[in-house]
Amino acid sequence: MNPFSLEQLQQFIANNNISRVDGMLLFKGTVHFSKDNNDHTINSDIQIIMLAGSAAVYILEFLKEGYSQNEMYSTSDYLFKCTADKTLQISNDKTAITVRVLLSPEV
Repeated sequence: MNPFSLEQLQQFIANNNISRVDGMLLFKGTVHFSKDNNDHTINSDIQIIMLAGSAAVYILEFLKEGYSQNEMYSTSDYLFKCTADKTLQISNDKTAITVRVLLSPEV
């Protein structure tokens, strides 16, 4: 469990006024990531799953062919950081992937 990451995710939820709809934390977003020294951006529905003592971000459209990236990022396994511009950075030393989630109405 990483309490810092969980706190950062909760701050991101509060800063962006993400609220439960039908019991789920679900929003549209833009995801930025790097793969093989190339930058990529995708639009996706994103779900935040709250678990006992941790949470996970599930990017519904993330595993498109060619990306070969994780679609779920847990506060137990990744470092989450809420930034001043209301984005969420998710990183892991093992994979060297940084994902930024931005709210985006045009998904």
